[in-house]
Amino acid sequence: MAKVVIYAITVIFLLALSIVFPKIGTSAPSFLFLLTAVYAFRKDNSDYLWLAFFSGLTLDFYSNTFLGIFALAFLITAFIINYTTRTFFSSDLSLGYIAIIVSLAYLLVVGLVYILNTMAVRFGTALSISGEYLTIKIWLDVFLNLIFVAPIYFFSLSVDRLINYYSKDEGSF
Repeated sequence: MAKVVIYAITVIFLLALSIVFPKIGTSAPSFLFLLTAVYAFRKDNSDYLWLAFFSGLTLDFYSNTFLGIFALAFLITAFIINYTTRTFFSSDLSLGYIAIIVSLAYLLVVGLVYILNTMAVRFGTALSISGEYLTIKIWLDVFLNLIFVAPIYFFSLSVDRLINYYSKDEGSF
């Protein structure tokens, strides 16, 4: 139970941080995406799927896109990150690999959100996102995400320490 509460507080905190973080033009790092990507790099834990779903769902409630688009995009991306990490790497990950995967994963998320939102607009249920808008801001977003992947990684280690501490206390009752 402590794990769920700590993950929920973490997702809410990172959404709030995303809201108040100063934007460069219209670009800003996606802290919820980075948290999802960092947890997906772990090979031994399947919590990344739940975290990806709830991070995406939280972002869906905050954004003005069709409900479930970010949740589905985060789930697909997290699964691909975890699958490639488990399949192709048996040792510790390098910084170059992490940078490439985070960049490609962000491009995948943006592409999935754009495609799914376009399909939702065809059914008349969502607002459209222009392709020009995405191409103007996407490269700055990728750069900002690469800058903040290390702080989010260390933040996730702190979250794991909290989970381990409170999970240890739960067993003693």
